[in-house]
Amino acid sequence: KDIIYLGIGSKFSTTFNNALLAAREFDEGRVTIIDSENLSTSIGLLLLKTRDLITTGKTSEEIKEEITRLTSLVRCKFAIESLDYLHKGGRCSGVSKFVGTLLRIKPIIEVKDGKMDVYAKTKGKRKAIELMINEIIENKDNLDLENVMITHTFADEEAKYIYDRLKEELKEVKRIHINTAGCVICSHCGSGTIGILYLLKK
Repeated sequence: KDIIYLGIGSKFSTTFNNALLAAREFDEGRVTIIDSENLSTSIGLLLLKTRDLITTGKTSEEIKEEITRLTSLVRCKFAIESLDYLHKGGRCSGVSKFVGTLLRIKPIIEVKDGKMDVYAKTKGKRKAIELMINEIIENKDNLDLENVMITHTFADEEAKYIYDRLKEELKEVKRIHINTAGCVICSHCGSGTIGILYLLKK
């Protein structure tokens, strides 16, 4: 059987390049490599779409074309509990970390074009969460209604709060998943991080 590989984005890890190297060990055309340009459960959203395309009988090349198109329609944002990990990762200066901690600034990290950047800064984590909730609600007319992901690192109560809000506000969405984030989000953002991830229609 043919193989479709869809993993963490090429700008986040060498895994993508390793997959390209591994594909050379198979007959030409046997392995199709797709750059997700994403991480965490954003990849899960794309994998679910890949499964649907396989079920409908699409070829590997047709699937690659469609999933590549969808990567730019993924919306992935995380509210950060502490600035420590952003500082250690070089995304926040020592002065910004000190001032931000003093003022209880909570940044929201966005994954866009295969990279992580600061999307917004709020005073207090609840405001950050409300901003993310309000944004997905504002996009509801353009929202892919199949799946929405709530992903967190040791933020169970906040995940449940977001879940309840989205179930109330977005009744048309078929499935809202709560997931625990993996090591990439943990290493970049730390404990207490929570995000909302979804696909747009266009």
